[in-house]
Amino acid sequence: MSKVTKNSWKHLPFKTYETFEFNKKLSMEEFNKLKQGHLPEAMEDHWFMYCDEDSINWIRSWTGIQIFKGFYRIENNECIIYSVQINNNKDEYQPKSYYESLGVFEHLVDCYSTESKEKINKFWDRENELAEQIEEGKITKEEADEIRKKDYLESLKK
Repeated sequence: MSKVTKNSWKHLPFKTYETFEFNKKLSMEEFNKLKQGHLPEAMEDHWFMYCDEDSINWIRSWTGIQIFKGFYRIENNECIIYSVQINNNKDEYQPKSYYESLGVFEHLVDCYSTESKEKINKFWDRENELAEQIEEGKITKEEADEIRKKDYLESLKK
């Protein structure tokens, strides 16, 4: 398969966004898989992704709307994703919270950079656990978002 580029799929870069500090390290093997990009193969495949010289770009395949842009650098034979921009145009993207969106971004990176189901499942297990606790009335949506925020801030220390 040839490398996916920004010209591989019709899309619109976002105009407004929120920027968040991020700290995710990938081995060069993982990064090399990720930087090949991703072209949707079926209607159920919601994402188009390409990497350019300094960023990883995730676009919704049906609408062509950019949702995420993660900035990376190569350092000590690792790829470090250090910042993420999230589309904040309410007409284009309405996340439950930015912390959940950061989790989705990390999940997408994990899906396309590694074969490990452990990393991928960890995110969804946590989201399902929070959804269950909300449904059972054990926590509120606001408390769930505070937990996501705490998890996110902890991940920055790793």
